[in-house]
Amino acid sequence: MIGEVSKVGTMEDEGDGATKYVVVEYPSLNGKKDIIDVFLTKGQVFKTGEKVKIDMKYVGWGGISINWNTVDHIEKVHEVKNNRGHL
Repeated sequence: MIGEVSKVGTMEDEGDGATKYVVVEYPSLNGKKDIIDVFLTKGQVFKTGEKVKIDMKYVGWGGISINWNTVDHIEKVHEVKNNRGHL
């Protein structure tokens, strides 16, 4: 699934830790936007507005989020720009 990072945040954990997360918006089948919370445990850094790809087979419901969510399984999508010009 390809989506766009709409929010970057940090969730406080019990104790001293904190988990970074991003909210990814993507178009649903009915034309509205759906969201998936992605919790980042490997130090990944994403910025608002970046295009990302999520592996949907790891996405689940429940846990510490009220939305569909996953831990990691996210990567940036590098958009290919065509610079060939006219022949």
